[in-house]
Amino acid sequence: MRHPASIRTALCIAAAAIVLVSCGGSKQNRTAGGAQDTEHALSIVTTMFPHYDFARAVGGSKVALHMLLKPGAEAHSYEPSPEDIKRIQKADVFLYTGAENDVWAEDILASLQGRHPDTLRLLDCVTAKEEELVEGMQPEAAGEEEADESEYDEHVWTSP
Repeated sequence: MRHPASIRTALCIAAAAIVLVSCGGSKQNRTAGGAQDTEHALSIVTTMFPHYDFARAVGGSKVALHMLLKPGAEAHSYEPSPEDIKRIQKADVFLYTGAENDVWAEDILASLQGRHPDTLRLLDCVTAKEEELVEGMQPEAAGEEEADESEYDEHVWTSP
């Protein structure tokens, strides 16, 4: 018997695949220099590499991808630039985790006036696992320690 979480995950992956592939139906042309013509490709903005890699694997040559966090950037302290906000607003699809690190993304999406992209919030697609407490783990700041309150691991791309 399948678990509801497995079914929900499969449905989210299928929905993402349909969105990523169906909107980019025209053939990709190459320019004289060999560069890919992205004029008709589905525009996808992702927050970080695992989401970018997922979109690239599913969409292939039918998507034009942009990753907001540059290699080596710290996701926990990321602040989007005005250019990043414009990219999100103009995108066809925006992929993000939707957890504590992405509060800024939720705020941007809530504040966009008029057109905003279709979004795929990855935490809506999986059941987050309770974070394992490892000896030596410290609360983020003094006074934030909350007894008996478990936290959930938002790193959904590492789940088996």
